[in-house]
Amino acid sequence: MTKLPAILDAAQTALSTVLPTYRWLDGRGLSESIRPPLIALRLVSDRPPAMVGRQAQMEAAALFEIFVAVPPDSATDPDAQLAALLWRARAALLSGDPPLGGLVRHITEDPNHSGIVFQDSLYDHPESGGDIARVRQPFLLHYIDLIQE
Repeated sequence: MTKLPAILDAAQTALSTVLPTYRWLDGRGLSESIRPPLIALRLVSDRPPAMVGRQAQMEAAALFEIFVAVPPDSATDPDAQLAALLWRARAALLSGDPPLGGLVRHITEDPNHSGIVFQDSLYDHPESGGDIARVRQPFLLHYIDLIQE
């Protein structure tokens, strides 16, 4: 049984300590009633290990993205507000406390083999009159999963 559903739930719970957090799937927009500021979490891909027999415990990886969105008419400059919220979201994922603690591999000195590897974040500022300012933060989670045939 894969840990991936539990990891998704745990990441959503951790991010919800920063802002209301929703799951987002490609091709399905968020409900019109959901307004920023918010965090949207999405599973982009997962890379299972090669099968070596009927049962194996191996490292797997999953790529996620979080989107932090704020209204552009906010009293604070949107870029500063996004940067502060993104910092808090990263801290929530790295806390090591439950619910993510124990699901994701421990952080090591080698950043390519850490439990959570953050990739470059991208800021998207709306054109004049645009609806939201947002930042996209891709991150890779390495975890140990039990593969059974």
